Amino acid sequence: SGEAFSDQEVEILLRLARSSVTALVNAAHFEQERRVARALTRGFVPDQPPAAHDYELAALYEPAGGEAAGGDVYGMWTRPAGDLVLLIGDVAGKGAAAAGTSAMTRFFAEARSWDGAGPGEVLARTGAMLRRRLPADTFVTAFMAVLREGELRYSNAGHLPPLLMRAAGAISAVEARGLALGIEDVPEYEEHALDMEPGDLLYAY
Repeated sequence: SGEAFSDQEVEILLRLARSSVTALVNAAHFEQERRVARALTRGFVPDQPPAAHDYELAALYEPAGGEAAGGDVYGMWTRPAGDLVLLIGDVAGKGAAAAGTSAMTRFFAEARSWDGAGPGEVLARTGAMLRRRLPADTFVTAFMAVLREGELRYSNAGHLPPLLMRAAGAISAVEARGLALGIEDVPEYEEHALDMEPGDLLYAY
């Protein structure tokens, strides 16, 4: 109307402005954290799984509910001796901090596996390294398996057991006991083995 704002109207506008600025800054920080988390997590999800003689490999990664990527742990790599290593897990928490822990876990596990150690020993070494680096309320579940010449050796650190679907139709959980990584100072993990026959399918999630 061309008239000056009253003192009361100016105070209302100032309150609205402060609230709006806070909301905009929070939204910008949230979106930045989403981008960082997505980049960290997807950096370990290759477009194509590694080649494996006589085996077909596939991976699908899609964050639940359209959320930003964060604490998902994934890895599939070939060691110098030709063994295929599979790692899957989850970090307690979300966002960029969980994504950073996920990337650190993946790096430690691959580095510790390079000398040919079994999955139980690799998880124990990785857990010991994480124990000194994780916040007190954070832990990491993980399932690791090594496939070589038809034998699958595996260990589990508190993760959901994968499913083994035999060519003949039988389905069973691939069970193994062990606490999540980052809980014990000197962790130990059971190591088990099973034979993979033609037509069998291992489904880890």
